[in-house]
Amino acid sequence: MAGAFARAAAVLAADPNLGVAALYTPAGEAPLAFRVVRMREENVLLGVGRGIAGGGEAVMIPVLSLPDRPQLGERISIGTEDFLIETAERDEAGASWRVTLREA
Repeated sequence: MAGAFARAAAVLAADPNLGVAALYTPAGEAPLAFRVVRMREENVLLGVGRGIAGGGEAVMIPVLSLPDRPQLGERISIGTEDFLIETAERDEAGASWRVTLREA
């Protein structure tokens, strides 16, 4: 896909104020280097009395950098941090993958 939204997602990831370098290692293949936009996942866990805020890591990967869906359990490294992919969903415009991560 080379539409306007896909190009815009790639520009956001390339911006040094938003994007960071990442290394994606698909199962059985050579690692791929590209830029992602990091996001913080905020979840509220309901408990007795109050909610407890919890969070996790997520990244936006432009489809122009990674056309195929990242798979559960594959690895993404950002700097010295290693993560495993938990979920990968394409956004409504088809411009990027929203990938949730957990520490490896």
